[in-house]
Amino acid sequence: MSSKLFSSSSQVYAVEDQELGRYTDSNEGFTLLVPSSWIKVDKAGATVLFEDPIQKSNNLGVVVSPTRISDLAEFGTLQFVADKLIQAERRK
Repeated sequence: MSSKLFSSSSQVYAVEDQELGRYTDSNEGFTLLVPSSWIKVDKAGATVLFEDPIQKSNNLGVVVSPTRISDLAEFGTLQFVADKLIQAERRK
């Protein structure tokens, strides 16, 4: 296996290549590629949540919520939305 480096919040991580499994939610209309070793867990409020069985703080989830907007651009730029989401997560 080879390793890849990526950075997040000024930290650098080495990640082994992993096989990805496809998860599709036909009702909500999305598909995710998730490391095949990760497990699907139930969490209130999450449409779907997967977590690393070894390091449970590593996770990937989707929350689908109804909105009153008619176009994604009404949320703002991608950078604006990303910054707002990161701020909200840090407050938790």
